[in-house]
Amino acid sequence: MTNKQTSEPSIKTVSFKTLGCKFNQSETDVLLKEFAKKGYEIRSFGEEVDLTLINTCTVTHIADRDSRNLIRNAKRTSPNAKIIVTGCYAEMSADEIKKIPEVDLILDIKEKYRIFDYLNQTNAPPVLRSLGEGGTTPLSTTHYPRPRTRAFLKVQEGCNYFCSYCIVPFARGGPKSLSHEQILDEAKTLIEQNYLEIVLTGINVGLYNDKGYRLENLVDDLQKIPGLKRLRLSSLEPNTITDGLLKIIAKSDVICPHLHIPLQSGDNATLKSMNRKYTTKEYAAVTKRVKEFLPNAAIGTDVIVGFPGETDEEYENTFAFIKSQPFTYLHVFSFSARQGTAAAKMADKIAPPITKERSQRLRGLERSFKENYYKKFIGKTLPVYFDQTKNGLHLGYTHHYIRVAVESENIKKGDFVDVKITGIDDELKYCLGNL
Repeated sequence: MTNKQTSEPSIKTVSFKTLGCKFNQSETDVLLKEFAKKGYEIRSFGEEVDLTLINTCTVTHIADRDSRNLIRNAKRTSPNAKIIVTGCYAEMSADEIKKIPEVDLILDIKEKYRIFDYLNQTNAPPVLRSLGEGGTTPLSTTHYPRPRTRAFLKVQEGCNYFCSYCIVPFARGGPKSLSHEQILDEAKTLIEQNYLEIVLTGINVGLYNDKGYRLENLVDDLQKIPGLKRLRLSSLEPNTITDGLLKIIAKSDVICPHLHIPLQSGDNATLKSMNRKYTTKEYAAVTKRVKEFLPNAAIGTDVIVGFPGETDEEYENTFAFIKSQPFTYLHVFSFSARQGTAAAKMADKIAPPITKERSQRLRGLERSFKENYYKKFIGKTLPVYFDQTKNGLHLGYTHHYIRVAVESENIKKGDFVDVKITGIDDELKYCLGNL
């Protein structure tokens, strides 16, 4: 990277692109806010800029491929731009990224908060790694106002579960929680910036623990902040969902009755091979408790299909177990071997055509889940937070994470209004409604 004061063109315009989870988005927002504070012009990804930062994901080989494609697309859009790459893919596969000629700088995860040190160097090398923690900027999650309605607020990072298929603990390290005072202050700042919904993010949010101040304490204090309309939790591991947390959600008009609880497999032998921390019986007990406290809650889950050694019987066990659960939607993933994980060394890989057929069956099951859940709300009036306009329709989400579409001239992005649900889109993309 070159110094702005050299004879080379200075960096004035910046764009960002994030792949992967809401946690990644929260970290991108930190950097975006810092660039804006320093006077850089923020542009949308795809516009011509002087600098593009790409925050990558490596949860699957498809995520790796998408990361590489975005790097090349960014350079095609802005041939003279500097391209900086960070995130989990950059952390775990820097040698692969070094081979991409479009990349000017790779920042490992801890280094990304020192990005301005590198921008101010006159002869920064193309790759700077392993500089250590000394001098890194303290973690911050304050967000710069963006053309989005909900804000992602990071509360913790890291995980020590070491599921056999997951590379994230190697990329992100062990669990570490931000101070609750910092999180509460930043939530207040977000509300002052007119965000009405905050989503708590982390690698393993349920592990949040600030010296005995746990997740249920945090959400209870957050929901009391004046001006906050919605507080939504990102993915929670089943063994971290407590009755105390569910009681707080049940009594709240602010905390969304929407929980994403990863399952990964509905077969106990496969769960053991995955190094998951529960059995199907224990998982079912969690969803039962959720429904007891929150009868209308939306429950989503993740499922990995084609895990090494998954027999036809084990898959059928998974299908039957999922069918028995009160799910609203499924995120179905084909197994992707990540180098360095235990699962990557396992034998008995499943042939892609078998994995594809199994995935399609589960997605068909998801359609029935969605349709049955959406039907419960036809005729009811629900608050909807509108975040997008597409093809003449205004789109937003209910507390239950139902996508709602309304055709009206009286709605704009950022509105939080009551909508009567009148029907369901044929493709189950959203419910239909009117004011």
